[in-house]
Amino acid sequence: MGDSLKICKYLVEVNELENPVYPYKDSKACEEIEAKLKYVDDMEAKTRFLLRDGYFNPLFFGGVGISQEEFLQKQKDVQDVYQNLEDMLAESETKFFCGDDNATLVDFYYFNIMYHAVDKDLISLDDFPLLHKWFQEVSQIESIRAIRARTTRLMRLVHIYGNYIKPVIDCVLCKRR
Repeated sequence: MGDSLKICKYLVEVNELENPVYPYKDSKACEEIEAKLKYVDDMEAKTRFLLRDGYFNPLFFGGVGISQEEFLQKQKDVQDVYQNLEDMLAESETKFFCGDDNATLVDFYYFNIMYHAVDKDLISLDDFPLLHKWFQEVSQIESIRAIRARTTRLMRLVHIYGNYIKPVIDCVLCKRR
């Protein structure tokens, strides 16, 4: 994600695309965005581990993947990061992380990291009311809705592959032995 963020910033600056997502000419707004992105790497790593061990590994490799205790620890790790985000929203008292008017790179990055785990019911936002409200608000942004629709279709294919196609392939390969 860090490299993607650098690419986004670079493209905005090179093409002089002044917009509320990343207002590169407003140094104060950019500093606020940078400060609020401090949890991106930690959140991405912990969410990736939760998705890998709680969804993808069991789907593609069968079985549980990890113990219930390990899964609950990975969930707690993600919830700790979500608590930091909840606190950040409470402190700012705004609809989005950097204001009420527009979502910024902060909102897009955090949403992009979170929504797979939320959509797969690996993590709940019930204990994070501000984050839940923010999640609902960001999910209504047209570009986010389009991305989620495409990703949902892709994930259906992943599910079909993992639950139907892969077992058939495994069975055929097993019978050849």
